[in-house]
Amino acid sequence: MTGKVFTVLWIVIVILMGTPLQPNEPAVPCALCWGVGQPFGEGATPHVIQVRLTKLLPGEHWNPDHESLLLQTHYLVSVPGPCAWRVEDSVFAWTASFDALETKCTVRRIADNKPAFVANFPPPCTVDMGSSLIQDLGNVAYNGFANITWDLEGLE
Repeated sequence: MTGKVFTVLWIVIVILMGTPLQPNEPAVPCALCWGVGQPFGEGATPHVIQVRLTKLLPGEHWNPDHESLLLQTHYLVSVPGPCAWRVEDSVFAWTASFDALETKCTVRRIADNKPAFVANFPPPCTVDMGSSLIQDLGNVAYNGFANITWDLEGLE
């Protein structure tokens, strides 16, 4: 493999594994959570957010080879429209969104759509939440917590 092809391939692999996309920049405004009088203040809506899962328990469809991938911080990129972000790594699809009723955060295995983490909690604009998956049956993982953060650099 030539050096140039290898370098491009390596960059693509690193991005898919959750490497931050720097610098952050403003996304389509999410007026529900960002702005004057909103929970996250007057700053711009970030184009990239970080989601980190902790304290997951192995479910019925657990694969120990994927544990480190689930516990790695992932960098989700805004999708068209306000208040939603998504990324896919080599095994899981990660999504997060805020709407008028709740905050949603899901991690599902791409191959079979089995859940590893699901949280649909009121109120909107929540950044720390527990999983609504409470048993191992039918799930990759259950219990656990998600934390959503973002880098303010580049959002000024």
